[in-house]
Amino acid sequence: MKMLQNTVDGGISAFLKRLLDPLLLNSNHTVMSKH
Repeated sequence: MKMLQNTVDGGISAFLKRLLDPLLLNSNHTVMSKH
């Protein structure tokens, strides 16, 4: 169950990274200020 959770988290992280990468490139300062 732990390995499955890690796989799901990794998949979500990869998906979010792929989704957010263009946003980071286009508006880096805006995204950084939100964190």
